Amino acid sequence: MTLSHRYDEGNYLWPFTFDFAQGIPECTAGSPLNESFPGVWEFPIADLQFNGVKCASPSGCAPYIKTEKDAFDLFFTAFSQHYNQKTRPPFVMFIDPAWATNDMYAKGTNHFLQFVGAAFEDTWIITTQQALAWMKDPVIASKAHKFQPWGC
Repeated sequence: MTLSHRYDEGNYLWPFTFDFAQGIPECTAGSPLNESFPGVWEFPIADLQFNGVKCASPSGCAPYIKTEKDAFDLFFTAFSQHYNQKTRPPFVMFIDPAWATNDMYAKGTNHFLQFVGAAFEDTWIITTQQALAWMKDPVIASKAHKFQPWGC
């Protein structure tokens, strides 16, 4: 299922359930959902954009990524657009093996993750399972370091 989404409008969504068929974002491919799937969660992944080209995944942008800095910029631009939204929806990263096994892409991605982890004290790099645990039982930022589902 692909969600209807215009990248440049900043229409970023928080994760949601399919508990109710009504109110689920519109599909751009296939038939719209007309039944519910209680307890099934969707973590929307926003398009990426690099030099005016939209990509569904980092690997989709790979032909345009020429340097480590390009890989960093690909993620940082998308992250910034999420971070600067009023509702600050989670920035979900999808990394496939083709991206992760390319040394230049991996270094740029690691640089991005290290930078965000160090520069944004109100941002956490976590799994979708950890994000879901927080959404079900949120804690304020000052107590996040003690949030059990995020422990090592």
